[in-house]
Amino acid sequence: MKKRFILFPLFLMLATTSVSAYITTHSPTGCTADLYYPWTTCSNAFANGGSYSYSNNFPMGVWDTYNFLLPDSSTISKVRVRTDALSVGGSNPNAVQLVVNVSLDDGSMWGPEHRVNLTSSETSRFFDVTNDFALWTPEDLDHLVVYAACYTNNGGTASECRLDWLPVEVTYI
Repeated sequence: MKKRFILFPLFLMLATTSVSAYITTHSPTGCTADLYYPWTTCSNAFANGGSYSYSNNFPMGVWDTYNFLLPDSSTISKVRVRTDALSVGGSNPNAVQLVVNVSLDDGSMWGPEHRVNLTSSETSRFFDVTNDFALWTPEDLDHLVVYAACYTNNGGTASECRLDWLPVEVTYI
């Protein structure tokens, strides 16, 4: 009889044990600005605060080399791209959009665009890109590329589009 009472609490303890998810955020360490519409100093988006990547010609570029080192057995449950950006000057800087999309194969194929209207004050925004692809693996993160561009929306203009930081956040178990 005593054995049952000892085993039952042990069973309850094992049955209620949960698996914790881990969240890691990495900044890019590589970037390539578009040849015709470049971000000025695209490396300024490698870290939060300080200097901006910027342009007044509606820039385009790609950021890469996020250096994620997840265990091969990891299951990725969420991927988000964070942008810290703003637009300044012009007739209507609030009518400028930041467009972000991601690739898992070094830029050969791209997921759908994610758009947000910028304001004249720097704002952090998260784009959930988890469902852009059917499955994310730790190996996919080795080939992750993030595209960012600024465009006008409804005839707006800005004298400058600014990007402060472009990290990627990954949730996994």
